[in-house]
Amino acid sequence: MADIKAGQRVRLWDGTSEFGFLVTAPLFTSISDGTNAASVSAAGNVGVVELNSAAILADTAAIDSNMAIVAGAVVAGQMQVDIVAPLPAGTNNIGDVDVLSVIPGVAATNLGKARDSVAGATDTGVSVLGIRDDALTTLTEADGDYTNFRFTSTGALWVATTAAGNTNIIQDDSAFTPGTSYVGATGYMADEATPDSVDEGDVGIPRMTLTRIALGVIADATTNSQRLAVSAAGAASTNITQVLGATHSESNPLFVQIVSGVVSGNEVISTLTSVALAKDASVNLDYTVTGSTTAKVLFIRVHASGAFKAIVSTGPVAGLIVRETAFASAVTLKVDLAYQGLLEVPSASTGTIRITVRNDDNAAMDVFATIVMTEVA
Repeated sequence: MADIKAGQRVRLWDGTSEFGFLVTAPLFTSISDGTNAASVSAAGNVGVVELNSAAILADTAAIDSNMAIVAGAVVAGQMQVDIVAPLPAGTNNIGDVDVLSVIPGVAATNLGKARDSVAGATDTGVSVLGIRDDALTTLTEADGDYTNFRFTSTGALWVATTAAGNTNIIQDDSAFTPGTSYVGATGYMADEATPDSVDEGDVGIPRMTLTRIALGVIADATTNSQRLAVSAAGAASTNITQVLGATHSESNPLFVQIVSGVVSGNEVISTLTSVALAKDASVNLDYTVTGSTTAKVLFIRVHASGAFKAIVSTGPVAGLIVRETAFASAVTLKVDLAYQGLLEVPSASTGTIRITVRNDDNAAMDVFATIVMTEVA
C-alpha cells in the first residue's frame, strides 16, 4: 500500500459506491472481523504489537553465535556432540564413541573389581587377550611403548626369568657367594629298580631310594674311569696303595700300626682280690660296666701264690659267654691276657667282666686280678 501524503485526496469505496475525504479531515473508522476490532497504537500502527528492536537484535546475535557452534560441530556432513548429561533410560543405540574416563562399579556384574576383595563364583570381568607367538622375535614396538601379552601355541604365557634381584638363576661358571647368591632346591627321582639312562651331554636329575636316600657313585676326580664297586650284599671293595703308588699285595704288604688305646673314653684299671682261697675252691672276680658305656678290654693279668686256673667270661650275668681259659703253674704264678680293645662288653643288661679263678695248689692262697680297659659312650 502506498503512503498517503498531506493534502492528498483518497477514494474509499465498497465496490458499489465511493466517497472522498482529506487527510486534514480524516474519516474515523474501525477495522473488525465482526467480532474483534483491530487496535491502533500511539505510533499509528494498526493491529501490530510494538516490538523491542534492541531485544530482537540481542536474540539474533545469540542465534548467530549458537548457529556458529552448530556449524563447527558438523564435520563431513556429520554432527559431533558432547554428551554432558546422563543418557535417558531406555534403549539407546550409540555408534562410534570415544570414552575419556570410566568409573566402573565393583559389584559382581561390574567390569571393575576392588583390590584385595574376595573373588565370587559368578563375577563378571573382561577377558585378557594376547597374541600367539610360537617363536619370540624382536617386536616392532619401541622401548617404553605399550604392547600385548605373548602366548605359546598351547596358550602358555611367555615369561622371562632374569638374574637380577631375588632369583636362583646363576650363570654357568660364575662366582657363587655363600649367604648372598640364591639356589633352588634339587629334586631327586625315586629310581631303584630300573635306572633310566641319559646320553652324553644330557641334563638329568639325581636318583634316590624310596626312603629318600641319595644314590651316587664314588669315582676318581679326573677321568671318572675308576669307580668304587658295591656288591649286592652292600660290601665295597677297593685296592689299597701305599705312598709310593704300588698296589698292596702279598709281596708288597701294607704296614698297619695297631693302636693300643683310644682317643676318647674313660681309662679304667680295676683290681680284684680274693684272700685265702681254699684248695680246689673257685672264686668269681666280677667287674660291672658302668653307665651306658661299652668297656673295651685292653689287658687282663691274673696272679696268685700257687698254681691256678683262670676263665674269662663276659656278658650279662644270666648269660655269660666264656672268652678264654688259661693256666698258671707253681713256677709262673701269673697269666697275662692281651686283647688290645677287641674284647668289647656293653653295659646293656648289666654287662659284666668275670674272672673265675680255681685254686689248683696244695694249700690256700691269695688271688689277684687286674683289668685294664676304656669305657666309651
